[in-house]
Order: sequence, then C-alpha cells, then structure tokens
Amino acid sequence: MSATNASTNRVIDYSFLDSHNNQEPILLKDGYWYQQAYMSLGFSDAFPLNRYPLDVQDLQVRVENTTYDYSQLNYIVDHHVSEDTDLVVPGWTTKDIQFKEYLHHYGTDFGYTDRGESFQDYSLLTFNVHIERPMSHFLGKLMLPLMVVLLAAVTSLFLKAGNFDTRLALTGTGLLTLIFLQQGYSAELPSPVPVVLMDKIYALAYAAVLVTFFRVIWTTDRVHRKRDEEELFVQSDRRLAWIIFAGFVGGTTLFVLF
Repeated sequence: MSATNASTNRVIDYSFLDSHNNQEPILLKDGYWYQQAYMSLGFSDAFPLNRYPLDVQDLQVRVENTTYDYSQLNYIVDHHVSEDTDLVVPGWTTKDIQFKEYLHHYGTDFGYTDRGESFQDYSLLTFNVHIERPMSHFLGKLMLPLMVVLLAAVTSLFLKAGNFDTRLALTGTGLLTLIFLQQGYSAELPSPVPVVLMDKIYALAYAAVLVTFFRVIWTTDRVHRKRDEEELFVQSDRRLAWIIFAGFVGGTTLFVLF
C-alpha cells in the first residue's frame, strides 16, 4: 500500500532442522533435496496512481538467492497446486496471479573470480498479482457525494433569479463542499503523487459550480438593480443548467475512457 510503510520484519521458519536447530534439507528418493520454509515478510513499493481510483496494479514479489548461483540452486514453481486466485487484497479485486521462472544473468562476477562465469547466473522466481480497484469504490464512495453536491449547486438555476439568497447559498456551499470532498480522498494518497484521474473530474466539477455561481451573481445583480425582470432568466437559466450538467457528464466520460 503506497500510503503506509510496510513492515521490515522478516521471519523464516524451516520445517527440517539439524540437531543444532539449523536448517538442513532432507534428501528425497528422487535425488532432490527438500525443505519447507514459512516466510513472513513486509513488502513496499510505490503504485503508479495516475488513473486513481480506476487504477490497475501489478504486485510483484521477486525471489532470488544471493548466495547460491544457478548451478547450485533453482527455484521451480509447482504449477499443479500453486496456480489459484484465492489471494485476498482488501479493497481490491484480484484478477490474475502469474508465476514465472527466469535465469537472471548479471554482467559481473561480483569480484569472485574463482567461480568463473557460473557465478553470474542466478535462479529468479517472480510472483505477479494483477489487482484492480472495484468500480463500487469509484461510484459509491467518490462519485456519489460529488454528484449530490454538483446537482444541488447546478439546480439552483431552476429557481427564479429573485430567490437570490437561496441560489447563492446553494452554489457557495457547493463550492466549499467540493473542496472538502477533494481534500478527503487526497489525504489517502501519498504526498508526492501527481494529478490523478479524480483530480481531473473535480476540476470539471469546480468549473461547473463556478459557472453556475457567476451566473447567479450576474442575474442577481440585474434583478436587484431593476434592469431586468426575473422572468426573463427562467428559460435561459434552465437551459444553462442542462448544458453544465451534460458538459460535466461528457467530460467525465472522456476522462474515464481515455
């Protein structure tokens, strides 16, 4: 998780030990040495969050021994029992888990010239977990409050210009509420994160509320100074409300798709 520091504690418990409680693999009938290791580790990596909250992530764990080279130790996945998608990542949907084995060749012998070129090759095993944020997080926790506030602000244009107190209260409160909502989800993201998808959607919402706010101020001034009757703005205000809402929906759709 990008927002929290993963634990650096490492605990490894081996099943087969010698008389001094040191790990000692057992020899199987087929000639393989066998050992079971139960590992508890903390992992940390920075997520690319440009598409938050519709981002897709790959959690990768790379296993490579720094002591034994490829001629001494190979990591092999037991595909008969290892391939499943039962891993649960809270707040995410697990789509796929992949296991791959590699021969990792280094361009150096690390100064250990006695071993020759064999000391440059190591067995590498990767576990790749493909996860996605559920759409319910985007729609229910982020878009629903935003849409409620936006509708409350834009529908103020359906009131007559003479009700300027109510219209100004709705748009002004909507603008402040948008700021607080954006700060709410931004607090869950790492501080150096760039502009994310949700920020772009909020920029559209700010533009929609500001256009509404300036329209309300202008019509209020016209009516207050007796330059125009409030009935003159009824139809144009309602048309503007529909245009603003349609523009927000269209812009949000483009951001989500592209």
